[in-house]
Amino acid sequence: MPKRLLVVVGMCLAAVVVLAAAPPKVAPPKKVFVSSLQPRNTAPAVVEMIDGSVCNAIHGDKRFEPVCPPDIKAILEYDSLNNAFGNSSRCADNDCWGRLAKRVQAEMMLSGSVAKLDKSKFVLTLDLVDVTSAKSLGHVEEQVTGTEEQLYKRAEDAVKKLLGQVK
Repeated sequence: MPKRLLVVVGMCLAAVVVLAAAPPKVAPPKKVFVSSLQPRNTAPAVVEMIDGSVCNAIHGDKRFEPVCPPDIKAILEYDSLNNAFGNSSRCADNDCWGRLAKRVQAEMMLSGSVAKLDKSKFVLTLDLVDVTSAKSLGHVEEQVTGTEEQLYKRAEDAVKKLLGQVK
């Protein structure tokens, strides 16, 4: 009988050790609604390319889950069929963007612009806002001298810098 008791106690201790060694629970990623960047004297195709770079950078940070412009466009197109946002597949104002961010249960909204100052000089501006409180969580402005490809690469760095401001 004592041998059987030792086996049971040993199994219980082993179970405690296994449970204690289990990895800690990780908080789910915060959802970031990424509105399409506003073009300022910049071709729409360039802005779409930078939107992609922004979303790629957010995907690279496991603390966040982006809802990107192609996802948003699909939602708007679906809603325009149901007249939820009128007969347009575009948001024209911040109120529309805010409603969409809340609809996809995003905690934060990233917005900004891409401005072309001259042939080889750009300014990328990014803002991150808490959707619930409308409080600014961060702001980054990057000046890029070079090609559109260099702008694309620097956009990822700008997003990393912006997300680094989130506590």
